Amino acid sequence: MRYDPIPADLFIANRLRLAKLMKTASVAILVSNDAMPRNGDQYFPYRQNSDLFYLCGIEQPGTV
Repeated sequence: MRYDPIPADLFIANRLRLAKLMKTASVAILVSNDAMPRNGDQYFPYRQNSDLFYLCGIEQPGTV
């Protein structure tokens, strides 16, 4: 793991704050970053979209 575990309560609070800012019946869609190729054989180390990580704590490529 690259960091100490972050309590799930933090991500829940972040999502609640976002929900309060959104209009009724609206939807927020966040997507993860793509794996970035370094060259023909390798990829750069994966870095998640900061907004998605802030709201969910997920560091998995291909997440929507």
